[in-house]
Amino acid sequence: NLEGDIDENTVPNPISNYAISNFFAEKQIINETNNSNIKSYIMRISNVIGRPLTNNTSCWDLVSNDFAKQIVKNKTLVINSCGSQHRDFVPIENVLAAVNWIINEKELEENPFIFNLGLGQSLSILDLAKIFSNKAKEILDLNISINTLEKESLNYKKLIYSNKKLKSLNVPIINNLDQEIEQLLRFANREFNA
Repeated sequence: NLEGDIDENTVPNPISNYAISNFFAEKQIINETNNSNIKSYIMRISNVIGRPLTNNTSCWDLVSNDFAKQIVKNKTLVINSCGSQHRDFVPIENVLAAVNWIINEKELEENPFIFNLGLGQSLSILDLAKIFSNKAKEILDLNISINTLEKESLNYKKLIYSNKKLKSLNVPIINNLDQEIEQLLRFANREFNA
């Protein structure tokens, strides 16, 4: 579980298959970069919130997408934990801005250039669910109850996912989570509310 302060110097400790594959891909990129003249950028992206291009994608298990789909299909939200885990959520627009910055970036001394891409502030899963519930009321006129499968609230240490390195280079980091959540809910409503 992600806890505490995480910056680009934090040694990765991958547990899931997805995280392990990312870890080994990053190591391979670093090795190739060190043995060539290739310029490399490694983005360590936090949890992205943004609507997909289509509903025929495998993204519906991601927490934000799952919340949107549950709201539209079930008119309720079920959290598969106690909800006290913290995560840094980043709007998809920030990911696009960072990619655009990489494409247009001149030379940086550091190679490979490793950076965290997140808002630099965390929310608990329960707090994210509350935002989704409030937005569902505001834009879909739905009263959404929130239920947790685990009732015991664990005391997770707050996550601080540092994006100071990226901010120091004036890469635009915009907190428009509300806007991304609204777009995701509208998309889910169009796609799943038949």
